[in-house]
Amino acid sequence: MNNTIVQYLQQNKVAYTQDSLITQLRKSGHNENDITEAISAVYGKDSQILTPSGNVNTIKYAGFWIRFVASFIDCIIVGAITFPIMIVFGLMSGFVGDGTSIALNLLINALSILISLTYYIGLTHKYQATLGKRLCGLEVRSDDNVTKASLGYIILRETIGKFVSGIIFCIGYIMIAFTEKKQAAHDMIAKTVVVYKDPAKKSNTALIIIVGIVVIGAVLLILGVFASIVLVSLNSARNTAQNASIKAAVSATVPGAILCMENELDILSPQANSPICSGGEESDYMWPSLAEGGEWGDLIDGDVSDQTFMYTVRYGDDNTTVICTEAGCDFPVE
Repeated sequence: MNNTIVQYLQQNKVAYTQDSLITQLRKSGHNENDITEAISAVYGKDSQILTPSGNVNTIKYAGFWIRFVASFIDCIIVGAITFPIMIVFGLMSGFVGDGTSIALNLLINALSILISLTYYIGLTHKYQATLGKRLCGLEVRSDDNVTKASLGYIILRETIGKFVSGIIFCIGYIMIAFTEKKQAAHDMIAKTVVVYKDPAKKSNTALIIIVGIVVIGAVLLILGVFASIVLVSLNSARNTAQNASIKAAVSATVPGAILCMENELDILSPQANSPICSGGEESDYMWPSLAEGGEWGDLIDGDVSDQTFMYTVRYGDDNTTVICTEAGCDFPVE
């Protein structure tokens, strides 16, 4: 804040009207934003003054949602710039050795960071706003006198400041919704504010809604893809576990089935907890119980000469065929 203007107003506000003091300050060449902020400090935050053109001149700080929209647009722009580069270097890493591939990955990350910082720092320094902020009618200004921030403070804001804002669940960004001047942590660190370039202009509600719909749609799409992957993985794991259970149960019947065939005895129809075949010690071998939901099907084939036999096992409407030999059991290769 310009203390010279503040002192001038405090010394003369009793003797002169506000409008006459403002006129005198303008004639003295003082910055319009300096005058506005000083008037707010001396006469109250709700004070409004007219610019030379007759419009109301106030400082209007940008809130959380419009800044979110601007940041979202910036992320898309930066992503559009860096994505082709990442694709090219990613393809290159597939044709080189492991050591070179690691170096390329590091180079990709370094380039991505450099492009991002160049975009944010360069545009903010030159135009007081990135493309996203310009589309939303916003500017980054110095907090002390609401004028252009210095390059040093902009670099501090875009590096250490934003790192601090995002380090713990992005609390530093959420602070925008609760601070007096709608400052994020990186704004406070760099002594900056984000304001509307034209305070009289209404917020672009339509743009906020459109970006909100896009973000929600993208989140739902990502969640849908993630849910599909999880369901496929769970189903695959369930099938793997079920097949392992089938192989273990059927393999347990191999010794008894082979003994039955060696003694030229018929293998009985598979049924849990019943003998595999009748007669002598062979009757000590029992059909085991299957995992929950499984039922024994039929003995498809049993060949005494090579001691090979096939079972079917049912789980619901699915029939699973298992081929067994003296070495054990497995599923047919399709």
